[in-house]
Amino acid sequence: MSTKTSGRRVAPTALLSRGAHKKPRRARSRTLTGVAVAVAATVTAGIGIGNAITTPQGTCSMSAKLVPSCGVLWGTSGGDNGTSSTTTLENQISRKFAFVYHFHGIDETGVPNSAEKTLSSQGHYLHLNLESRRFVTGSGWIQYSAIASGQLDATLRKQAANFKALGKPVFVTFDHEPDTRAKWLSHGTPAQYVAAWRHIHNVYVAAGATNVVWVWTVTGWKGNWTKEDQLWPGSAYVDWISWDPYNLAGCQDGTINFDQWISFAQSFKDSYAWFRKGGSYGEIDGTKPFMFSEFGTVTDYAQISATSQWYAAVPSTLKSYPQVKAVTQFNVKRDCDFRVSSNATVLNSYKSAGLNTYVNP
Repeated sequence: MSTKTSGRRVAPTALLSRGAHKKPRRARSRTLTGVAVAVAATVTAGIGIGNAITTPQGTCSMSAKLVPSCGVLWGTSGGDNGTSSTTTLENQISRKFAFVYHFHGIDETGVPNSAEKTLSSQGHYLHLNLESRRFVTGSGWIQYSAIASGQLDATLRKQAANFKALGKPVFVTFDHEPDTRAKWLSHGTPAQYVAAWRHIHNVYVAAGATNVVWVWTVTGWKGNWTKEDQLWPGSAYVDWISWDPYNLAGCQDGTINFDQWISFAQSFKDSYAWFRKGGSYGEIDGTKPFMFSEFGTVTDYAQISATSQWYAAVPSTLKSYPQVKAVTQFNVKRDCDFRVSSNATVLNSYKSAGLNTYVNP
């Protein structure tokens, strides 16, 4: 959902590009149950915010590609590349996240950074996106053709050495959401994107970074499906398929429209079916594990119970979609507010969801 410039993540361009084309959803009743509030009260009574953090103690096994044999990995993205947003939220919800999602530039040699190495040493897996944008030397796009032709190979080899030295599997994405309006054809053609992806993969493998787990991340929005068909790097170059389902409810226009509110399941179920069948032409490998690299609902402060219910439903909903094996909540406010930590009722509902055994494999 987000891009990054000069070392900082900026407004989510994907949200803007998707929202501009999205048709209004069918109106739904404003009569809401108190389930989420009741759950939140129970959680507050049982495990108060700020209590000791628990580490998941599940019985599931983990593959070399970080696919749990049961359940779902529970991750977070806090809008920075440090430790503070992760540890602060963990203290609030009394559990550790399985992994964190951070953004870097393809021209950075110092990835993972020192904070990310600390998070890794504390038991978190890392998911790092490498944008085709200059973060170190100047600004602006780096063309896919430049990457594919080897112009950044020295930097790529240093990145690969760092990942290898990490000594544990690490999720890596190249150019998060290349199907957004801001990125589409700005960095090159879809064929050039595929060539760049494969080149990075091959340089890493040649450098011995075989612990890198490759996560292909697109928006998953229906209006971009024809683009995503063209951006598929190939089964041999991808370990996970990922997309970013959101309940936007018109927030990108500045005002939340509750008539456009959709449930967690509605935010991703169509894309889930589309990816499973291999995209529009059966060329995408729909047998790969699925990840939501970012997910969330806009926080509607006028309908807090609706926001709370949205998160309360996440674990039980995921059980009906077993190919989803990892999810990352986007705990950030940009032009839309996706923070779970900005309201006590929402936070307690999210906390309850995070303590569910299904997201503690």
